[in-house]
Amino acid sequence: MHNLEQQIAEWRKANAPVIGRERIGELENHLREALGELIQSGVPAGEAWATALARLGDANALAAEFRKVEPGTYWPLRIGFAGWIVCGMALLFFVKARIAGQIAENILAVHAFTITMGYSASLIVGAVGICSIGQGFFAPLSPSESQRLVRPLFNFSVMAWVLSLLGVILGMVWASIAWGRAWGWDAKECGGLAVLVWQVAYICFQRSKAAKAQITLLLGLVGNFIVTCAWFAPMNSGGAATFSRPVILISGATYLALLILGFLSMKRRAIGNLP
Repeated sequence: MHNLEQQIAEWRKANAPVIGRERIGELENHLREALGELIQSGVPAGEAWATALARLGDANALAAEFRKVEPGTYWPLRIGFAGWIVCGMALLFFVKARIAGQIAENILAVHAFTITMGYSASLIVGAVGICSIGQGFFAPLSPSESQRLVRPLFNFSVMAWVLSLLGVILGMVWASIAWGRAWGWDAKECGGLAVLVWQVAYICFQRSKAAKAQITLLLGLVGNFIVTCAWFAPMNSGGAATFSRPVILISGATYLALLILGFLSMKRRAIGNLP
């Protein structure tokens, strides 16, 4: 069985560039199922491997078939991205109207744009997770459908981090000009730092080998909670890290309930898939 595991790993490494990372996991599951059936029926491991590979087919032919039936992007993600673009264009008009005065005002206007776009991009990632939770109780996403969301969500997460980072840096520059210090550990600044740390952690998790698509979707809700706290944190130059209690309590309870529902949905599907 050890040799079979090594052969599967080599097969995956050789065919992932052709078939794609999103599809290779699904094909590996089919390959393992075929191997299990053949070995249980008494077929030797070497012969079972050759037979299972023959049943699966050539990698190039499989990739061509996948391209023919590749579905469009998950509709909540399309709607979220379209809304994000529209809001960004509207916000640009606001920024353009503000960029006419002193340097500090211009920096503040661009800071507002980048922070808004970065934070809202993170919220969209979590919103896709919320949609998958709701859908999970009626027509749940298949493992392959969930896996196809990983790449666009990763790209969106990176975009959110870049914009948020730029916004935090511009905020520090503005604070240095307007208040005489770049960082004062007030609630807004601590919230922005928390968002950046979470975004980096989430991006690293998405690229880790241990990441599962459905867990990645659910963890987007944690990001939503952090962004909500950061966005509604009151700005005060005295440095008191206080948050709006009603907002943090309501959002915290809501996201916790959604996470529980999401894990219950996953558990129900796992039980339903048992023989």
